[in-house]
This record gives sequence, structure tokens and C-alpha cells, in this order.
Amino acid sequence: MERFDFIDYTTGPHVAAAIIKHYFAKLSDPLFTFECYPKFVASVGISNRTARGKMLLKQVQNLSPGHQKGIQMLVQLLHNITMFSDVNGMTSFELAQIFATDVLKSNVCFFKTILTIIESKKSN
Repeated sequence: MERFDFIDYTTGPHVAAAIIKHYFAKLSDPLFTFECYPKFVASVGISNRTARGKMLLKQVQNLSPGHQKGIQMLVQLLHNITMFSDVNGMTSFELAQIFATDVLKSNVCFFKTILTIIESKKSN
């Protein structure tokens, strides 16, 4: 059996980022779970930064320890990348655009359920 040398595939930062992004994209339940998605989206409407931060922290604390550890590790990695943004051009904004859609996703079934409930209330 041929040995896989992971280092050969991580020499470029874009390759490493693509592997990590692909991993998060393939999770059956995103790092920020389907259940917390509506609350994260709702937090956008909270204008008070402190209140918004507390709400988001509460949602993260409600996640499983595995999800919390994954979030902690990802945030630390992304922070380390931004420390060299003057060299690599990867600011927190760019990294958020790259990773957000793979770690925070909606469950289409959730929205279909909500629409069904709304439609049933309209007909009553």
C-alpha cells in the first residue's frame, strides 16, 4: 500500500484551505447546526452588539461539545491566517466569505415546514 504524504498537498495555502473547506462542506450536520441556523440569522436584527454577542454565545454553548471544539479550532486557525493578511491577503472578511456557507447552512426541510405551518394558518 502506498503511503499518503499529506505534506505534499499542504504546501500551498489554497490547497490546505480547500481541504478544510471541503471537510466542512461534507459534514452531515454543519458545524453551526441546522437547529441554530434560524437564531443565528435572527441575530442580524439585533442592533445592540452586546446583546447580539450574548445571543450568539448562548447558541454556541447549546451546541454539542464536538461542535464547540470544532468551532474553537476553526476560529483559531482563521485567526492565525488573518495574522498574516498583509502577506496572504486573507482578511477576516475574505475568510468569512469563503467558510461561512460551509459551516452555517439552512435546512431546506426546516423552511418547508415553516411555510407549511404558515399556509395552514392562512387557510384556518
